Amino acid sequence: MDPGLSDSSGKISHDHLAVNFKAKFSKPAPVRKTISFRKLSTINIQSFKSDIEASDLLNDQLLATCTDVDKLFDAYTSELSMLLERHAPLRTKSIILRNDCPWYTDERYEAKHKKRKLERNWRKSKLCIDHQLYREQCSTANKILKEARVTYYSNKIASDGRDQKSLYQITKHLLGASNEVDLPSSTFIKTVSSRLQ
Repeated sequence: MDPGLSDSSGKISHDHLAVNFKAKFSKPAPVRKTISFRKLSTINIQSFKSDIEASDLLNDQLLATCTDVDKLFDAYTSELSMLLERHAPLRTKSIILRNDCPWYTDERYEAKHKKRKLERNWRKSKLCIDHQLYREQCSTANKILKEARVTYYSNKIASDGRDQKSLYQITKHLLGASNEVDLPSSTFIKTVSSRLQ
């Protein structure tokens, strides 16, 4: 019997009963986002400098012909954009958005990093000892994650112990409840109402 459902003397509380069940559900698909970026660190500085010096930006004729500041600004912007596109082209890639996990500590990060390193060693060497080391590190990393998560939520529940709203939000988050309300369709309502008549 769950100790939370009985008093200190061991008498079972009659107004609350525990319900245990197993539910099958699928993991939601990861949310992807497309981002644009430039690899500025790969620019050859000397080549970039020489292209700027050879461009129309440092041409005295440009300064003489453009008396309007806005036109001069547009000329500088378009020329520098073209040079930047040549040396560090705009790239796009799709990334997976991950939720911020407050229980994801440095210790957990190091354990995961070590696990990945051992996995690469095992896949490269195909030795049984490397596989055994990898499996042991998997177990250690999972144990660290579970302990960190349990500790985080235990502390959160203990600190918000009297705040029912906060406890409800934590429970809702842990159970993965969505904020959307699923209402029955109009055909379902008509079917039920016709049966009741």
